[in-house]
Amino acid sequence: MNIILSTNEFKNFTSPKKFASYAGVETFKRQSGISTIGTTRISHIVNKKTKSLLHTFTVLSVRFVPEIKAYFHRKTVTDKNKKRSRLVIVAVFILGASAKKI
Repeated sequence: MNIILSTNEFKNFTSPKKFASYAGVETFKRQSGISTIGTTRISHIVNKKTKSLLHTFTVLSVRFVPEIKAYFHRKTVTDKNKKRSRLVIVAVFILGASAKKI
């Protein structure tokens, strides 16, 4: 309910990538001019309540939805980074939900 209210029923965002950035799921490259410095980062200027709710959704879906649980375990075996795997699940959820809406 909080996500729907804080996004004005998703009318404030014209694309799923903008919502993902608002929610703190989208990663950004650190760069200065033409050089790329290090790995990608997540912006700290996000709606922390929305990010918290999406994280809770991810944790519960990994625990109780068998398809997502299998996907999460496949990603953690290959990537070995649980936080990144959770971000991928949230990003797939956001992009998948917007594709079904269209």
